[in-house]
Amino acid sequence: DKKMSKSDGNLYTLADLEQRGHTAMELRYVLIAARYSKPLNFTLDSLCVARQALLDLRRFEEQLTAHAGSTSPLNYEAAQVVTDGVFEKSWNALRDNLNTPEALGQLHLSMAAVATRLREAQLQPQEALSIHQSFHRLLHGLGLLLPAPAKNSVPAEIQALANARWDAKQSKDWEKADELRSQLSAAGWSMQDGKEAYTLEPLPK
Repeated sequence: DKKMSKSDGNLYTLADLEQRGHTAMELRYVLIAARYSKPLNFTLDSLCVARQALLDLRRFEEQLTAHAGSTSPLNYEAAQVVTDGVFEKSWNALRDNLNTPEALGQLHLSMAAVATRLREAQLQPQEALSIHQSFHRLLHGLGLLLPAPAKNSVPAEIQALANARWDAKQSKDWEKADELRSQLSAAGWSMQDGKEAYTLEPLPK
């Protein structure tokens, strides 16, 4: 395996990564996505993957907040006494010799299951609030802080188009999904799909 070295030009300092626009939390995600007892194959691409994963976590948190009707700010300390809940497999992985890669994998699987229930209106607000608290507790256990919401406010009509396109994509109605994406583009917005959620960004003018 090739090691990092200045002579090979593949040695990155924290300052280098920050200069490239990456955050400390993206680096942390990359580090805990590998076993602490094994060598890490670090690449710049892995930081981009981590950024998308953190955005997926942020979007999931926002969906739970809206469904639970919670007005509390995101608090990583408040829910430490909550039971493992739907994230039990992630906690079991952490208890198994701090298996953080498995914990993250199980986290995203749990998020997918909850997202399906949200789409199918099978989740009551009180249960969503409980999951919301359990989610915060797991983030605290993993040492993950979610990125701040996008500074650009999304108009209600754009959000409605994006939600409709996401639903069409989940239903595998590709024609409708493509049509709605075109409408978003025409309105000046780019929609990027993640595993469990999407992000919206205004197109450059």
